[in-house]
Amino acid sequence: MLCGGWWWTHAATATAEADFPPAGRMVGSEVPLRVIERGKGPVVVMVHGAWGGPEDWLTTVVPLLEDQARCLVIERPGHGWSSDTQPGAGTPLAQARVLRAAVRELGIERPILAGFSYGASVCAAWATQWPDEVAGVLLVSPALYPWTGFESALFAAANLPLVGELSVPTLVMPMGLITAPASLDKVFQPQTPPDTFTGSPWRLALRAANFRANIRDLRRLRSSVAIVSPYYPRITAPVRLVHGTGDRVAYADFHSARFAKEVPHAQVTFIPDAGHQVLYTDPRIVAEELEALLPAR
Repeated sequence: MLCGGWWWTHAATATAEADFPPAGRMVGSEVPLRVIERGKGPVVVMVHGAWGGPEDWLTTVVPLLEDQARCLVIERPGHGWSSDTQPGAGTPLAQARVLRAAVRELGIERPILAGFSYGASVCAAWATQWPDEVAGVLLVSPALYPWTGFESALFAAANLPLVGELSVPTLVMPMGLITAPASLDKVFQPQTPPDTFTGSPWRLALRAANFRANIRDLRRLRSSVAIVSPYYPRITAPVRLVHGTGDRVAYADFHSARFAKEVPHAQVTFIPDAGHQVLYTDPRIVAEELEALLPAR
């Protein structure tokens, strides 16, 4: 089984890499990160979520915004083609530090931050620690507060010394491809994936190194937001949130509604009956919320 899994993994990895080559350029002397730029104007730094990449923004919101803003879509450390951080650094705050350093090397000082899902956690952490360096914040389907519940068995198994070493390079890719329809149902419920979702690089996330980075990030997310969340009132820049009321990955009432109570100047747009993946299902609403954060011309 492991041998067959290795061959399947090898072939599927080659296909995924051919479909999603490393477009853009590498930025950052500390940790090289892949960055793709589109448009001109005020800078919007866009951060992707778990199991995704820059293409999630590039195929949805960027085409609607690039005539008005310089969209800087950045790939998080350890994901896609970006280099990874040092061991132990896979938290939203640690990633915010790395992304901030890369953005500052480009000479950008006060960008608007836009994050989806896990990327929203990164942007929120960034804005709490360096509030004077942020011109605005958009949080899309964010995970912002620690939740209750048990850890995924998959996450735990992938970190077992022998099980993880054998299964991640051989079985994760095949199993991920087999279970993809069920996984997509969960992140899009109560909606269905639109045709544009073929532009998502989720298959790259099934490569061994990327899979380990995703598991690491997600295992640390709950404890990380527990540390950062008391500091959300530090955010002084305008904040907007977009969240589907049908989200079953990060619940809108638990995360976005609570954030709006604790950060009174935050404005929330709830999309009725939308799921987690509103970047794909409702990109125009997301773009409109970003437009509202752009400086008046």
